[in-house]
Amino acid sequence: MKYHTIFFIITFVWSWSLWSVPILLGLPVNNPVTMLLYIFGGIAPSSTGIILARLRGDSYWKIIVDIPDETKYYRTAVQLIIAAIILYTWKKGNK
Repeated sequence: MKYHTIFFIITFVWSWSLWSVPILLGLPVNNPVTMLLYIFGGIAPSSTGIILARLRGDSYWKIIVDIPDETKYYRTAVQLIIAAIILYTWKKGNK
């Protein structure tokens, strides 16, 4: 089986096995147990990706942090735009 197929199967089973418990038991949405099950089901895709990358021998952090040099200028431009938006909203909120 291909890596992506395994990822989607594990993610689907993990998420829906946790989400289906409060649904089948008829628990209300504002119940703390229900919220925890929904949260843990929601983190299934990222957790599955990290676990499978680690089992495959890939360094998850290298994949996330290692940005190609070709995108260096785009990354800097995006960071400057985000900083300008944050500064603008912060200044606007302090008036």
